[in-house]
Amino acid sequence: MGAMEIILIVFFAWIVLNLTAVFAFWILKTRVNLQGELVKGHREIWMYYHDNYDALKDIFDNDKKEPLTEKQHMFLVMLFNHMELAYNMKKI
Repeated sequence: MGAMEIILIVFFAWIVLNLTAVFAFWILKTRVNLQGELVKGHREIWMYYHDNYDALKDIFDNDKKEPLTEKQHMFLVMLFNHMELAYNMKKI
């Protein structure tokens, strides 16, 4: 093996290592951003619940016999979608 071949192998190995580092950094940055968005969504859901407490307070009452209102149904859909997203993100 000549000197030129060794230089080329080292050069390409250096390029591959640098690209791997860049992609690893990009993946970690993306995961951190997604987790931040998840926390933001969690906060927004519970702020919505707090702001609309009078309309939503009966959702978690087991003794309630009346059907859900549209606002309660919408909140539960948002809550379950958020829970599914959090579960799927935890699996990754």
